[in-house]
Amino acid sequence: MRFRPGDQHSHADALTELFGGRADVIHTYTRAQAIADGAWWRSRPNWPARRASRSRSA
Repeated sequence: MRFRPGDQHSHADALTELFGGRADVIHTYTRAQAIADGAWWRSRPNWPARRASRSRSA
C-alpha cells in the first residue's frame, strides 16, 4: 500500500492524538509496527538473515 503525502500527514495526526503528542512514544510505536510488518528487515540489505528462516535439524 502506498501512501500519498496527505495520507501520511493524517496518519501522523492520528498518532499524535492517540499518544498525546509524545514523540518518544510515537517513535517506539511506529518502529514496533514497522518491525511487525517486516519493513525493518527490508530496509537493511546488509543485515544478517533472520534466524527464524534457518531450518532446524531434529
